[in-house]
Amino acid sequence: MGHRDRTKKVEDERLARLETVQVVEEAKEICLLRDIKGLLQAILHFVGAAKGFKIYSIIGGVMQADIKPTVKGTIAHFTSTLDPAGSLGQANLVPKWATTNPLVTLSPSTDGFAVDAATTAADTAAGYDLTESGFDDKGNPISTTVQVAYAAATGVSATGFDIKSA
Repeated sequence: MGHRDRTKKVEDERLARLETVQVVEEAKEICLLRDIKGLLQAILHFVGAAKGFKIYSIIGGVMQADIKPTVKGTIAHFTSTLDPAGSLGQANLVPKWATTNPLVTLSPSTDGFAVDAATTAADTAAGYDLTESGFDDKGNPISTTVQVAYAAATGVSATGFDIKSA
């Protein structure tokens, strides 16, 4: 075997080792990507799709733990989150709000996760239903309805003056 043949053989062996190292590194990267994919799938399965919305009253800028009654003739403020917490809604989800009470006017926020409900003092109903609807991450419809009671107005309206002399 001549010098040229030995040099070619050494170069071929070196090239084969280099290709083997590259294949092993690529295999490690593929395994890592599969592990990451599995973890992401597990997280999505654990969190899952949204089942509905959790609606909260906002009073004085503070989110309340439950729905509070509305005084007739005022504007009530509500906000919401997907339920369960951390669940997924449809991409670019903008929920819609509705009420069955024609005397309540709804003004939703641009992102759809908040709404103002303007009520009238002349409403004779005991309250109103408030429904928020949208879609989960798979496109299935989701919605939540809460009942908002009317609260008694605080105080008594003045009808005149009581004038006494000293």
